[in-house]
Amino acid sequence: MGLNGEILQNIIAFAMLPDDPATETLVRYIIRSRQLHLVNKFFNQFTRRTVGLHVHTSAPLWSPAARVDLGPWHPSASASVHTHNKYWVHHHRFQLPIRADWVFIDTYLSTARLPKLRSLTLDLWTGLPGTPSVPARWTESATTYISAVEALLDRIECTAFGIEDIHVRLPCHQPAIDSMHRIIANQYNLRRVRIEVETSSYTRTPRPRFNLDNMATARVKYAPLQTFIIRAPTCDIHFMKAPDSQTAFFDRVAPLYEFGIACSAFATYYPAWVWLHHLLRRTTRLELCEFNVSETDDRVVDPARFNLRPMNLPRLWGLTLQIPTVDSHILQHMSAPMLHYLRIRSSVDVELWPNCPHEHFPRLKLVSVKFPGPSILRLHALGIAFERFIHNMTGVHDWDTEHCAEFAAFIKPYNRPGRTTPYGEPYSRPPPLPHTLHPSASLALIALPSSPSSDALAPTNTSNICNHLPNKRPRLH
Repeated sequence: MGLNGEILQNIIAFAMLPDDPATETLVRYIIRSRQLHLVNKFFNQFTRRTVGLHVHTSAPLWSPAARVDLGPWHPSASASVHTHNKYWVHHHRFQLPIRADWVFIDTYLSTARLPKLRSLTLDLWTGLPGTPSVPARWTESATTYISAVEALLDRIECTAFGIEDIHVRLPCHQPAIDSMHRIIANQYNLRRVRIEVETSSYTRTPRPRFNLDNMATARVKYAPLQTFIIRAPTCDIHFMKAPDSQTAFFDRVAPLYEFGIACSAFATYYPAWVWLHHLLRRTTRLELCEFNVSETDDRVVDPARFNLRPMNLPRLWGLTLQIPTVDSHILQHMSAPMLHYLRIRSSVDVELWPNCPHEHFPRLKLVSVKFPGPSILRLHALGIAFERFIHNMTGVHDWDTEHCAEFAAFIKPYNRPGRTTPYGEPYSRPPPLPHTLHPSASLALIALPSSPSSDALAPTNTSNICNHLPNKRPRLH
C-alpha cells in the first residue's frame, strides 16, 4: 500500500470508533475489527496493534467492585480460615478462585506480546490453606511457583506500558506486592485497578504492606482513573509521605467512581478516618466507597480537634466504613444527597457520637450499623427521622437495650400510612459525653507524642469517674 504506516494506523483507529458509544457492545466491536482483519496483512497487523492484547484467566465480574450490600464484614488478620473464606466467596460472588494454568500464562505472556497488553486478569493465588501449619508443608513446588510469579510480574513491569484494566489476585508475598507498585505507577493509561491479596495466617510481623505513595509519580499526567480497589485482609497499607507530598496520588485518584481499601492496618500521618476525609474532598465524582481497617489506629486524637472542611459528594450512593475509631464527625461534614446504602462498624460507643443534622441523608434506604449502644440511638445519631425507622423497633432494637451486634434497618422514604402529620421528636438525646469521662475513652482518645500541650490530651483513668456519672446505663455484653 502507498500510505504511510502512521497514517494507516490513524485511519484504522478512527474506523474502530463506534457510531454510538452509548449503545456499543462487545459483539459489534469484534465484528468491526474482524472486517478490518480480513482486508490484507497490513490491515491485520495495524488492527491488532490498535485493539491490543486482552488476557483474562477468569470470567470478568461486571458488577461493582466496591461492596455496600449486606454481607460479611472485613475480617481481621487473626480471624479463622472459615471467616476469611466466607469473605472471599462474598466478594467473588461464587466459589473461591482456582489457580489458572501456570504453563499457559507464563508461555503466552511473552516479552513479544506484552507491549500490546491492554487488559489483564490474573489468578496467581497459591491455593494453600491459610493455616499456621502451612510453613511445615511449604513444599519446593510452592516456593518455585512464588519465584515464577515474581519473574512474571517483573517481566510485565519492564515491557507493558499500555495497560488500561488490571485485576490481579496476588499471593501474600512482599516482592510480588512491590512489583505491583511499579506496574501501577508505570501505566499512564490505566483506568481500572483491582488487587486482591490471598489470606495468609503464616505471615509474621511485619506483615506485607502496600505503599500508596509508590503508585503515582509526581509531575506525570495519567489518564482518569475510574476504579481503585485493594483487598488485603492480612496486609498493611502505608502512606508515609508528608501531607504536602501526597498530591501525586490524590491527583491520580481524583476522577474515581469506585474506591475501596480493605486491610489490616492503615498507617499515615493522620488518623485513618481523617485521611479518608481528605480523599473524599477530592473525589467529587465518587459513586461507591468502601474503607475497611481492622486494627485500631495508634494516632487517634479527639475528633473535635480537627477542623474538617465540607465534602461534596453529589453522586455517592453507597458507603461502607469499618474503622475502629470512626464516628459521626466525618458524616457531619459530608453532603451526599443521593446516598442510599450506608454501612458503619466502629468500636466507639454511641454516646460519643454527635448527632448529624436532621435528615442529613434524605435518600437512605438501607442502614447497617455495628457499634456499642442501643439500636435506635444509632439511627438517631445518623440524623434519620423517627417516622422513617419506627418499623424497625422490634425485640432488642429499642432505645434502651445495650448491645454490640449488627443492626440492619430498612429506612422508609415516606411516613406511616394513614398519618398526615410527622411524628415529631420522640426522644431528646443529651449531648455526647466528653471523651475523658466516658468508659470507652481508650477507644476514641489516645495520647499524642509528648509536646507542651499533650498533657491535656493524655488518657484519664476513668474507672472512678464513671462510677459517679449520672444516669449511667448498665452495659450488657
